[in-house]
Amino acid sequence: MSNPKGPTTKTLLIVALCGVAIVGSLAAYVKLTPADRVPENQRRAETPAKPRVEPNIDVSVQKASEGRVYVFEPYFDGNDLKFNTRMVDVPSDTPPEVFALTSFLDASRIPDPNTRVLGVDVRAGLAAVSFNSAFAGGYGTTDEQVLIEGIRRVLGQFPAINEFELYIDGTKMETLGSVELNEPMPVIRLTMNVEAPKSPNTD
Repeated sequence: MSNPKGPTTKTLLIVALCGVAIVGSLAAYVKLTPADRVPENQRRAETPAKPRVEPNIDVSVQKASEGRVYVFEPYFDGNDLKFNTRMVDVPSDTPPEVFALTSFLDASRIPDPNTRVLGVDVRAGLAAVSFNSAFAGGYGTTDEQVLIEGIRRVLGQFPAINEFELYIDGTKMETLGSVELNEPMPVIRLTMNVEAPKSPNTD
């Protein structure tokens, strides 16, 4: 029996040429399509590390001495809303934020007399201020202005508080009449030179 006939020289040449063509095509593709030519939507997105967010605490606030807070008493000078300020002692059994807010509400004579500040919970610069149901609704536009600005000033004396939200019996308030409360409200900081208390009837 004769040996089977092996591949011809022509067949081997064709296989070799095909291999060279494939290798050449791959090399050309890599050379002509560098990384910087890859379409934007096909590139792997590099997610930058999120910076740590620190509470924006204003350390320049003139803080009342330990056991004392500023009490704000609103009044109008013409059309301008102003506030008398005085420093008072805080009862030992009452949180200073609660005492300061309660004193302001009493001085404003706006909310229902049965209104109570149930608590002020501060976390990472945000204060959750809780009232009972007597605080809800029924205010005119001017009363809303006095209440919101007063609360902003009262809480602004505490360096750890940057913003606040209002709650009634555990439910977040979305509005106070015409004032939108969907987003946290920023406080108003005391200046380094707090004006001395002044009677509204004194020039």
